[in-house]
Amino acid sequence: MWFYLKGSLKAGLMVILVALLALVDHWLVCNRTLSSDNYEVKKEATAAPAAQPYDLQIKQDKDLLYRVLDYSRGKMTTNATASYFHKSLSGYHAAKLQRYQDMVDRYFGDVYPEDERYLPGILKMAGMFNVKYVIKPSGEVVPNPGALGNAWFVSGFRTVANADEEFEALGRLNFRDTAVIQQSYASALQGLNIQPDSNASIVLSNYHPDKMEYTYSAASDQLALFSEMYYPPDLGWKCFINGEPAADFIKADYLLRAMRLPAGQNMKLEMRFEPRSYYLGETISMIASGLLLLIFLGALFLWYRNTPASDPNRLADVSPETSKPASRTSAPPPPKSGKKKKK
Repeated sequence: MWFYLKGSLKAGLMVILVALLALVDHWLVCNRTLSSDNYEVKKEATAAPAAQPYDLQIKQDKDLLYRVLDYSRGKMTTNATASYFHKSLSGYHAAKLQRYQDMVDRYFGDVYPEDERYLPGILKMAGMFNVKYVIKPSGEVVPNPGALGNAWFVSGFRTVANADEEFEALGRLNFRDTAVIQQSYASALQGLNIQPDSNASIVLSNYHPDKMEYTYSAASDQLALFSEMYYPPDLGWKCFINGEPAADFIKADYLLRAMRLPAGQNMKLEMRFEPRSYYLGETISMIASGLLLLIFLGALFLWYRNTPASDPNRLADVSPETSKPASRTSAPPPPKSGKKKKK
């Protein structure tokens, strides 16, 4: 800069030198945080994780839907790899359900317990989510005999005043036989007198995240619990029995779905996710698209109607005007000059 101010350095050369200095400075700073050691080939970064022996062992189970609790890859709330191979109870998402997080903090623990005397309690709680297998940090697969399946009938239920009491009751509850219902949902079970039926059955016959189909048989009205997260009815879940609309499911055991089912043989229960907001938006979008199409077609019609069409017959009759040759006129005789001769 000093040389430039003294006039010893031209402006063009000055700009080039400043640009080179800035480039070197940026490269030195960036190299401290993003060096070749931090670089990873795209093919390697996007490669699928390799299945471990315990993953292959579990995948031999061909049941339609069950879950796995995986402690082998670190904390259960940060283990995303397990979901690549299994329907996993673990994993991480920034927008977690608070009730699920309450269960993790209180009953599961983010890491595998150092004292395995706590393992039966974990298996019991995991059973309500239909967790059939727990993977230890060592890779050992522990089957869960307490897995309750995708749905089951309970022999009875008891009500509590609020969510806090409901949450505390989980530690003392036999999930297979009894459900705990918050008082605000108990009206849906008014008049229900459950008659335990050893022959009653309910199974998941078809699964999709937006549509679940169950087949059940029961000689009397029963209360079924489902190993699925509860959502309020206004968020879009609707229930159908044999194709007819049915009452919405309610919340039980703090975060599961429960539903009163009428008696019948080979009954078909469907849970469909049909949010009103989605279908309303889809309808508005279709109407808007139709209006735009009509406007375009109308503009095209008006343009066509107001544009005069050319007549080919009229064009054939019109011939270019021929120019007439200019008539030649003789030049006037030159004036006579000079004197007249005297006779």
